[in-house]
Amino acid sequence: GLPFLIVYLNNRTKNWWALIPAGVLLFLSLIVILSTSVRGEWIGALFLFAIALSFFVVYMNNRARQWALLVAYIMFVLSLAPIMSSFGGDTDEYFGSIFLLAVAVPFFIVYFRDGKNWWAIIPAGVMTTLAVIATLGIAGLIRDADAVGITILMGGLAATFAVLWLRHMKLWARDATFVLAALAVFAIFFGSDPGTFWPIAFILSGVYLLYTTMRPRAA
Repeated sequence: GLPFLIVYLNNRTKNWWALIPAGVLLFLSLIVILSTSVRGEWIGALFLFAIALSFFVVYMNNRARQWALLVAYIMFVLSLAPIMSSFGGDTDEYFGSIFLLAVAVPFFIVYFRDGKNWWAIIPAGVMTTLAVIATLGIAGLIRDADAVGITILMGGLAATFAVLWLRHMKLWARDATFVLAALAVFAIFFGSDPGTFWPIAFILSGVYLLYTTMRPRAA
């Protein structure tokens, strides 16, 4: 790895690519030193973290390389998986929830950086809602096809579209908010029986959307 590091230091702007193999190879040499005294899970985590750090430095050298920041972020999130598994028990099962939330974070950043990116709140809200449901499911607080899970899903989606309606004045989001909020309330009573809930939910949603389409518009 040292030759790649020297190439990078000679011209950090032009030879930015050399930092990636330098970081990976230098870390592999570190594995040889740590392999007899450190658990395998931590070595795996450090390997992924080293890759993330290499791409992050590539981004810091040139902020226009946003793809490098994305790769660094993904590798950093993945490095959490072996760390969580090293704690034993059911800790590693929560990585799915963390991953879903990690996917939502970039969309939240895009949304709050510029209000024109209103669309980003949709995937951010959806992934956050799924992360909450997954966490509660792993903790045993809700079961598969549980009314509580469906209620949280519909409520989270309703809140997401409510932001578009109330903050960004998207009138089409108002109908989605009403439908999803009604389904959240409906799920409290019928969500435990998906065979009944979903057909009725689609029928009621269709009836409402048909009504909003055919009702006379204000002049």
